[in-house]
Amino acid sequence: MRAMLFVLLLTLFACGSDAPSGDPIAGELLSEDVTPNCAACHSLASAGFTGSVAPDLDELQPGYQRVLDALREGPGLMPSYEGVLTDREMHDLAAFISGAAGS
Repeated sequence: MRAMLFVLLLTLFACGSDAPSGDPIAGELLSEDVTPNCAACHSLASAGFTGSVAPDLDELQPGYQRVLDALREGPGLMPSYEGVLTDREMHDLAAFISGAAGS
């Protein structure tokens, strides 16, 4: 079910002029593998994230660029993933998170 949702989101993103260049399905898989992973700190119901020490992504509904910037810069206590993830991986993760958060 989630995979179908992300294929739909990918299709919708591809139609817009500000289409993210990431693959949300690849980003979903990556969100489980990256250390520390997103779910350790953030909550995001559709992705099964239950963390409670960082912003609730359902409430925040960050857009693609905001997630990408956060991954690169590591705002607040969040670590930067620059040098940990490839640029492609950061784009994939941003597509997944922003889509799953409903932005």
